[in-house]
Amino acid sequence: MMTHTKPQRTTLTTTRSIDARSLTPAQRKARRCRDTQLFVSGGFGSGKTMGHALKVLQLRRENRGVAGLILAQTWGMLWSTTLRRLFALMRKCGIRYRVRDRQGECYLDLGDGVPIFLRSAKNIDTFDGLDVGWLTGDEVRHWTIEAYHVALGRRRAKCPLPQAAFFSTPNMWLLDEFTDKPGRRLIIAPTKENAKNLAPGYIDNLRLSYANSRENLALAIERMRGFLGSL
Repeated sequence: MMTHTKPQRTTLTTTRSIDARSLTPAQRKARRCRDTQLFVSGGFGSGKTMGHALKVLQLRRENRGVAGLILAQTWGMLWSTTLRRLFALMRKCGIRYRVRDRQGECYLDLGDGVPIFLRSAKNIDTFDGLDVGWLTGDEVRHWTIEAYHVALGRRRAKCPLPQAAFFSTPNMWLLDEFTDKPGRRLIIAPTKENAKNLAPGYIDNLRLSYANSRENLALAIERMRGFLGSL
């Protein structure tokens, strides 16, 4: 059995120690969102991962006694990014937690024995059949559509806020899924709104990288046109 314990004093999932002024507009909108499905769309450095962590604690707090589910595209992503930020936030807020792994049943325990299941979207069979009231998903653009729909199907336990919240760089099927459909909310998270939490020069370097990528794509298209013209 694997456990990961932190000696905090309280099991309450409160975020009162978080200064609301430090949050981006998208993070604040996500916390206020009551729609049954939420998609926070943003690029690198936009604060999606912190927004995800805040949403996990909100859903846990509002749905006391009801199991939840956290998904990322791979186990590596789940542990290195999603949970790392969540654990840091819980330490800051003084929230007690343990990660338990019992016979392959991996879940987060905040002290009351109600599980927050931890799963990889690549392994659909590990969450198909779970019964939860809420769920969150990281970088859904890397998921299959089947994994997305199976995850939504796990949200069937009655609770005050039965929300499925996703945080990801967008792709076409995700944007289509959350555009002009009832009960679904799309929140755009621009990187520039998170500038105060980023390293100096990060946004300028990101813009340069994108510019170079566009130039390389344009050059490749011109070369392909030249090649086709020679046939």
